[in-house]
Amino acid sequence: MLTSRINDIRVWQEDSSGDSCIPEYLLEKVSSGTPIKPMLRRRLSDVGRIAAGLVIELSQGEALPVVWCSRYGDTQRLARILTSLADSEDISPTDFSLSVHNAQAGITSMSMQNHSPFIAVSGGMDRIYSAILEAESLRLSLKQDVLLVFCDQPLPALYQPFQIEDNCPHVTVIRLSSQGRKLEITSVTDHHSNTSPNSALLASFNGQWMNFGEGNRNWKVRVNHE
Repeated sequence: MLTSRINDIRVWQEDSSGDSCIPEYLLEKVSSGTPIKPMLRRRLSDVGRIAAGLVIELSQGEALPVVWCSRYGDTQRLARILTSLADSEDISPTDFSLSVHNAQAGITSMSMQNHSPFIAVSGGMDRIYSAILEAESLRLSLKQDVLLVFCDQPLPALYQPFQIEDNCPHVTVIRLSSQGRKLEITSVTDHHSNTSPNSALLASFNGQWMNFGEGNRNWKVRVNHE
């Protein structure tokens, strides 16, 4: 079992007032974040702008390390590149330079002038575990709080037939610390759930175990109120 401590959290969903996957007990943590500089803002996706703003808000002026987790990354930008190549057109230099998985994390660090480590991970349906493992290892190594970012946006129409989980636009930013609510995650072999990793993580803040996963790899996560 992997454990950590949550000092604070911020969440955002495209429609947090309507059909929302944000539990009622986390609504007070809903935020659109701190605005970032326009010159850098235009280089981020819509979800990336929210994530960057929440990182700035939750860092509270401290230069904290960040682990940035996204299953797909900026697939809208990637789809534009591939479409241009398929049509024998020139690709956008901006799209090309920002198509790497750590681009949004890098722009956020530039906006904050933060020279601490910014690490981008993916991990598929295992990404919650992979990101927490990376962030907690970083926190123990550097002996300081770490911000953990989960964000994704809808896949382009080109990739919709291959979508295997609900990917409504969402951002969750967690501040891991040595004190706070206990976060626990472990693998399970006898339970399968269609719940997306992000929805399971948010729902686990009620103190109950929540399951997620696919195939033979399944997980359960809980945020204990002890």
